[in-house]
Amino acid sequence: MIRSLHTAQKAHQSSHMALLVCGWMLAIGAIAWSASADDPPTSGNDLVTVRVVTDVLDLQPGHQFTLGVEYAIKPGWHLYWRNAGASGMAPTVEINAPEGFEVGEVMFPRPKVFGSCAEATYGYEGTVLLMVSVTCPSQFAQREVQFDLTLDWVVCKVACLIGERRQTVRLPVALPGRGVATNPAGARLIRNWMSRLPRQMSADVRSRGFTAEMKAPNRLILKGVSGASTGAVYIPGGTPGVSPESPGPIKGVLSNGSFFFDIPMSIIPEDSLGEPLRANGLILLGSYERPRALEIDVPVPLSGLQREDSEG
Repeated sequence: MIRSLHTAQKAHQSSHMALLVCGWMLAIGAIAWSASADDPPTSGNDLVTVRVVTDVLDLQPGHQFTLGVEYAIKPGWHLYWRNAGASGMAPTVEINAPEGFEVGEVMFPRPKVFGSCAEATYGYEGTVLLMVSVTCPSQFAQREVQFDLTLDWVVCKVACLIGERRQTVRLPVALPGRGVATNPAGARLIRNWMSRLPRQMSADVRSRGFTAEMKAPNRLILKGVSGASTGAVYIPGGTPGVSPESPGPIKGVLSNGSFFFDIPMSIIPEDSLGEPLRANGLILLGSYERPRALEIDVPVPLSGLQREDSEG
């Protein structure tokens, strides 16, 4: 059973354009390198080292564990978040798991903003861990379980290069009556990156001072507690058919320990790819080194919707 885990593949409405941009950047970069470098990298594999970790050493029926893909990126280069922004493409992860195993979606930590305004992209430099939850079936007969991973990414600087790896993870099945053995190093690494995941905000936190709602005409209103943060920035999640009218990261207003956003939205139902219309994105608080991020996901009501002409 093959499960694709990259949610941005179906959510990022400009993925085709991003591929064209990447191709253009590859061509320009090759010219620049040929003129200025003796041994330029020729593949994203030269710039990114990957390894797969788990938080367990063995498996047990009905147990859930986390699988992480760590990307170590050469200085000066970067990978992308699930919505790459103005250019680039997010890493994709596919897992071939035995029948009965439930494979979740990729969990992306809070990204960093590169550039500004219409040229801004969102991603990672240095090291990043993408994580996936896997749930074992209630029973299985194997004594060892194999997971085959297909990893693809685009790594960029002044140009972009494509990388790919195939990785295999084999985990034994714990003996009956014995608990699952924890992998201390893997569990510690995964906990660290789990702490950098955006916090999902929903209607049940309204009483705690957070609101996220669509108001006519096509405006996304966000309010919440900023605490000691000196800035608040909104970046879109890339849901099809719904995006801010102004490209790039959007700065919020801070006052008395709270943030406020009033964001005019472009809503084109014809571009939704059959998906429900939703305003999805992140509110970035604090710095990338000391991150705090809130993920919002707000349904766009069709009633009172100010429709836009998809042909301009």
